[in-house]
Amino acid sequence: MRSFELSVFILTLMLFFSPAFATVSAARSQQQDFMRQFQTSRVLFPDENSPYAARTDGQYSAPLRFLLQDFLAWTPSGEGRALSSKCATELWSARFQDARVHNSIQLQGALIQKYLKDCGEEFATGHDSMFSNFTKMMTMKYEPHAHPFLHRVVFSLPGNIKLKGLLGLKGDFKKRPLVVIRLGIFSNVEEFMPERAWLMMLFEQAPFNVLMLENMSGTDFVADNSRFSFGGYDEAIQNILVGQILKDPNEPLSKLVESLHLFGVSLGGHGVLYASLLNDLNSPKGQPLYQSFLGMCPVVNIEENMKNLTSEKPFSFLVDLWSQKRLAGLAKKMTAVENHESFAFLPKMISEVVRTYHGGLSYVSSVKLPAGVEDGPQFFQLNDFWKNY
Repeated sequence: MRSFELSVFILTLMLFFSPAFATVSAARSQQQDFMRQFQTSRVLFPDENSPYAARTDGQYSAPLRFLLQDFLAWTPSGEGRALSSKCATELWSARFQDARVHNSIQLQGALIQKYLKDCGEEFATGHDSMFSNFTKMMTMKYEPHAHPFLHRVVFSLPGNIKLKGLLGLKGDFKKRPLVVIRLGIFSNVEEFMPERAWLMMLFEQAPFNVLMLENMSGTDFVADNSRFSFGGYDEAIQNILVGQILKDPNEPLSKLVESLHLFGVSLGGHGVLYASLLNDLNSPKGQPLYQSFLGMCPVVNIEENMKNLTSEKPFSFLVDLWSQKRLAGLAKKMTAVENHESFAFLPKMISEVVRTYHGGLSYVSSVKLPAGVEDGPQFFQLNDFWKNY
């Protein structure tokens, strides 16, 4: 063995047998044992050798990953900014706790406006530039699959639907609020750069357990399922089904769930808004299934959004190329999209989804719909939830 190879070999052995490595390995092993007790026929925790583990189809290219995750990468500290005495948290907290404010929505709104006006500059940490914010968001350093408290999970839903997620549990048996995060367009739990900050804040900096779920437009969902769609109606049904599993007393995981909260980003926010419409009808008696809903830049009118993405040139050309990359495996499941004109992949995909759609309840009859909503093949009409509020 040459001297260089011998040095590498010795260094590897030293790392493997080092106390730090042993501690990390032991923690990971303990967490794996911890998670296995929650595995059932509907909740699977796959290992690294599972078909549900990392794939390469549809992922960011190696040069782009190097640029974003290595060359431009930065590590957030989580430290807040020092506030002046006039903006002290204790001062404003006391003002919000005042009985007069507590009992008046108008006074609450006025006080929030005053807080933002007087102290906004002190607690703002971002930039006004969209490009700067986007770059900072995409280059944030985070390796969720090396985290000892984050684990892949696959939910088996009716219709042989496999919905992949990333579950973060604190490692104790304490009941906690569980925040379910639904990712944005093309995102899956193997690679979700734009949404990493939300996982870090909700799991690392807050007392919540967190479940992050892939988007139906993500490449892994396409690979794992025979049907393909996108949008709030279908994802809302899935959100309800997952919530029912998490609240089912026959599921061991339910013992750690104090309450459920649904959070959606971009296209994932469309399903969150729609789920809020279905929530009351599909909750167990005495308590809402989900107790809160939050959309971060949610899609509201999906038909209008899709028209904008496919018609505003030259931006639509870039979107189309990006769509082809992110949905590289779709042609295997939806062969008609192979025959598309230049820069027309996304319009072809949308038209095929609309043409072949059979309804979100075509494989499950247990989810109740509000008055005025009738399941069927009308894709965009079903996704137009706003008129039913």
